[in-house]
Amino acid sequence: MNEIIFSVEEINNTYMATAMGRAISIKADSWVELKASAKKAVFDFFENEKHPRSILLRLTREETLTLEG
Repeated sequence: MNEIIFSVEEINNTYMATAMGRAISIKADSWVELKASAKKAVFDFFENEKHPRSILLRLTREETLTLEG
């Protein structure tokens, strides 16, 4: 495996990330913290296996806009 992909959501200024196809979930208060946490989580998860060469953080952002008139 060359890459692991995380689906990231920003909810109330907190980042929640889940690895696709793996049981890895992380939470962080900043993007910088999320990147560091993702690296640590992947190294920990693949402790006894060859780990992926890269991590893709795919941010999904939803926002509801209210229309008046």
